[in-house]
Amino acid sequence: MKKILIFLIFSITLSSFGQSKSVEKIKINKRKIALIEYDKNWIFPFKNAEPAQLNDTDFKEIERLLIECTSKSNELLPLKRYYRQYVVVRNENGEKEVYVNFMCELVSLDFADWKKELIDVADGGNCYFNVKINLSSKTYYNLMINLQG
Repeated sequence: MKKILIFLIFSITLSSFGQSKSVEKIKINKRKIALIEYDKNWIFPFKNAEPAQLNDTDFKEIERLLIECTSKSNELLPLKRYYRQYVVVRNENGEKEVYVNFMCELVSLDFADWKKELIDVADGGNCYFNVKINLSSKTYYNLMINLQG
């Protein structure tokens, strides 16, 4: 009986080893995230959209998709190093989408209002990048890493 129990524990441990993080186990540092309200007059980052809100499940799904997206690029720093801005909308098809803007540092005086205003940086290399996430289809697209200036 003892051998069977040890075998079962070992089997369960091996079966879970190496699997990607489940959405429930993902930790999010919300102090490094700014929610920027979408202005209907903007044509960037979305057109013909309506402002929307995120719930806790959305935050976890965003993080899961960001891990998946950034793991495919060897140019980027670990996600925990970046500050983020989220612009959340419902697109013209009723799907919830998020524009995620990343900044590895907030050194400029221009960044003083990073929690209120969308920051646009030219150059800067992998310190600055952005991507769009469609939460309805659980996909990401338009990953844009800034060029080195």
